[in-house]
Amino acid sequence: MKLVYSLIISILFSGTAYAQWTALPKLDHEVMDIYFLDETTGFAVTMLDSNGNDHGQIMKTTDGGSSWTQKQYSTNNYFSAIQFPNNGSTGYALENGGDFYKTTDMGESWTNIGEASASFNETMYWTSADEGYYSDASITWKTTDGGSNWVEKQEFVTGFQALEFFGNQGWYYNRTNFYSSSDAGATWSSSVNLPVVIMDMDFVDSDHGLAVGREDKIYLSEDGGATWTSVGLNDRNFDLMAVKFLTNEVAFAVGTNDDPFDKEPRTVMSVDSGKTWTVVNNSAQANLNDVFFPNTAIGFTGGAEGEFMKLIPITVGEAEINLGDFKVFPNPFSESIFLEFNSEDEKAASYQILDLSGRRVKSASAVALVEQIDLSDLESSTYILELEFKDKKEIRRLIKR
Repeated sequence: MKLVYSLIISILFSGTAYAQWTALPKLDHEVMDIYFLDETTGFAVTMLDSNGNDHGQIMKTTDGGSSWTQKQYSTNNYFSAIQFPNNGSTGYALENGGDFYKTTDMGESWTNIGEASASFNETMYWTSADEGYYSDASITWKTTDGGSNWVEKQEFVTGFQALEFFGNQGWYYNRTNFYSSSDAGATWSSSVNLPVVIMDMDFVDSDHGLAVGREDKIYLSEDGGATWTSVGLNDRNFDLMAVKFLTNEVAFAVGTNDDPFDKEPRTVMSVDSGKTWTVVNNSAQANLNDVFFPNTAIGFTGGAEGEFMKLIPITVGEAEINLGDFKVFPNPFSESIFLEFNSEDEKAASYQILDLSGRRVKSASAVALVEQIDLSDLESSTYILELEFKDKKEIRRLIKR
């Protein structure tokens, strides 16, 4: 069994997930936002500083981030957001303080469709190819014709910093307060005030949502945004910039510390629907601005200095393992586990057992049809078993009582 240490860092989390972070080739400039249509086709918008002026790019990959092609360049300002509503061929990119760009051919060509207002654009959210929202310095606007016309919906003290929709339910945070809508953004009502600036939020359904922001703050709502509970690690040295649910239970948040001279990336993960969080170590060298999951099999994160990484999460279980004709039992165990094979050829399987820090505690190749593995020297805890035979591989959680 081979473990690739140069590019892949394996991280184990409280017995429910196993993740591999793979460093991909860096982009030339800072990644501000990411959107992937599937595991191979994706987009990144960037910011580059040229003689004190912010410029921006829309970049496209068709090989999962291994290589990128510039599709649009702006000399006016950098791009802050990109989205393809419902994963369709129509997409939008927002130029910070500038214009909207639109594509109808899956990002191959982009058209400047102009400004929605003369003020700075904070962020955007599209519910379909035609219907979208954006905020300037103090007003929320809506379009129903793909950005050709914008209608003022509501005026606030400041524009929204983060915006999210789930069906007709909508939420946004405008630096001073949370607002919610139950009629697809037609009207908004104030719900609750939080003590820090919120940078991003994500709802996995109409009730359960996460919001992240300055000072490592993470807030969890289980009632559709009516109330929020602080659940983060609260390290004041870090700011979280983005959060995304991978599944109903697993979520990631990324960010950076607040030292302008010694930037350190921040990645945290929850495996219990956002109730508790664990710091994840990875090989990123610069602060991270966004994280995106096109499906539950893969994810991407990017940030300063063109940093770009791929995340491969693997769910692990507790039940008896059946790898073809293999069996592993008992689980949970107290002293030993057994690997059972049906033929002499199959007993050539190799295995390794790791603790939750990723440290290998035992590894070998099986030599008997029923192989006993003595684990009596291990402390009561959760461990990960990796079992490999020919082209088959299983990863499972083991519990020692």
